[in-house]
Amino acid sequence: GLDPIVHLLLAYQRAPEVLAARRVRAALGDAGACVVRSSALGPLPGILLLCCGFRINVQLGTALLFGATLSLLMSLSFLMPLALLVGPSGTVGDLRTCCWRKVPLADDQRSLKDGQDEGAAERLDIEAGDSSEGLEGGIGKLAALGDEELEAVFKINDNDGDDLLDRDELLKALQVALRRDDVIDEDVPDLAAEAQPDAQGRIGCEEFIRLYHEVRQAAARRQGGGLVQQSAGRDSIDVAPPPAQDAKAKKQPKKQPGKKGGKAAKGHRGSAPAVLAVVSEEDRDGSTEE
Repeated sequence: GLDPIVHLLLAYQRAPEVLAARRVRAALGDAGACVVRSSALGPLPGILLLCCGFRINVQLGTALLFGATLSLLMSLSFLMPLALLVGPSGTVGDLRTCCWRKVPLADDQRSLKDGQDEGAAERLDIEAGDSSEGLEGGIGKLAALGDEELEAVFKINDNDGDDLLDRDELLKALQVALRRDDVIDEDVPDLAAEAQPDAQGRIGCEEFIRLYHEVRQAAARRQGGGLVQQSAGRDSIDVAPPPAQDAKAKKQPKKQPGKKGGKAAKGHRGSAPAVLAVVSEEDRDGSTEE
């Protein structure tokens, strides 16, 4: 088809500028008009043709002025999506809030019911850094979520809106609440069975909150037991207390070092600090008697 500039000039066929319209159509052609109206290149081609047109003919430059203006308006139209992204909150669709939301949402996520739930969801503040710290430190070292935050997690993952979580929704809710992604899918039926589900295997909000605390406490106990066993393994060396130093021991006659050392080694086998303490005590007794 014809370019927009020619359409604009054909409207003035009965005007005295009809000769200028024919000159523009012959000079520009379809290729030149496409360059002028190209919004991807912006208004630069239109400005260049405008300067050339005024140098050739005033009427030609006037006609090209319409083309440059049209190109400028079309190029500005491409700034609208950018304005929606970087503009203030409350724009069409609130694209910035949807793209930067920290709480993971499902594809068919419904909107939150009231502002209180939305505020609780914002206070969850689940970020990648917090998730990595949770995986390294364990669930027991993370601060437990309150009932208000857990209710927000429950409602966010309740895609059906029936105030019940099925198997898939429960898995997603546990991943969000525990701030970790390694919740085993095969363990969900057992967890749901412990939470007293209904006939269809779904659980309510109160059962979800109770299940969250049970899983968190079990993980903390498991991690605590491992630490106790590891600590006991490191401190398995039996260190006997140093021998009692009383007046009767000092008054006893000195015995041969070999016999006394052998008894000390036999009595405190496996305890190097105790043996050294006994030997030093013998040397001190010997020097005192001398």
